[in-house]
Amino acid sequence: MGSASSDAQENIDQKMPQMTNADRKMLCEVTDVDTGNFKRTTFAYLGPEDVFYFGSTTIPKLKMKDEDFLAALKKVPDADIYPVRTEDVMVFYGDLDEKLYIKRPKMTWYDDLAGSGVIAQLLMDEIKVTELISKHPHPNLIKYHGCLVRRGYIVGIVLDEFGTTLEKHINDKKQPVDIERVMAGVEAGVRHLHSLGLAHNDINPMNVLLDEEQRPIIIDFGSCKPFGEELLSAGTPGWVKDELCCTSLQASDEYGIAKIHSWLEEHSETWEHAST
Repeated sequence: MGSASSDAQENIDQKMPQMTNADRKMLCEVTDVDTGNFKRTTFAYLGPEDVFYFGSTTIPKLKMKDEDFLAALKKVPDADIYPVRTEDVMVFYGDLDEKLYIKRPKMTWYDDLAGSGVIAQLLMDEIKVTELISKHPHPNLIKYHGCLVRRGYIVGIVLDEFGTTLEKHINDKKQPVDIERVMAGVEAGVRHLHSLGLAHNDINPMNVLLDEEQRPIIIDFGSCKPFGEELLSAGTPGWVKDELCCTSLQASDEYGIAKIHSWLEEHSETWEHAST
């Protein structure tokens, strides 16, 4: 390793392992919006004690070596991505196990938002909404257990862990679901949010989990806001109308529900052919 790699290594915790296959899957290639040409590869690494590292290189991800990965990584300041813990936030003090999931800051945006504080603000906004929902729980909304705190910062939201999303269940397992039951659960969860004055604004099959009994659980409140508020984080492309993506609206959820129903109906034709 050259001197540049040695300098970068000094910024990285000594316990940090070499690049793994899992790390390689987290590499993201950024392309030019107009031409589609490759611009750079970006990547994040979560180290011990919830310290994040971020890197960017002009080397395509398939050509990257371990030393390229390590040389480009730089420690991310806590204040850049983590909100400061406030007294009104519920802190998680239990043991983390396979039944729990930690939602962390969205590091895919860090390349463009470094130093702005927007990533930390987005996480804090989601925490506030999640805490409100937790005071009015519903069986079709993901259960919240509190926030993980390190060094005075909130580093993650602790939620129930479930096996698979509706999208993965349909696309990977190719198993039929009870469409009416799934849609009834999704609609019930959304109606409950609306009763609290909130719109989810990102209802799609990737944000619906299924438990073992095919009960749908709505997740991801990153775009969930009170009616009429401006959205910093828009919905998922292809699952939200362009004219609805900037403001928190009930209509956004109604559109997502209708589209999931149509999507499931399309797949039901495949199930029928497979069973004959």
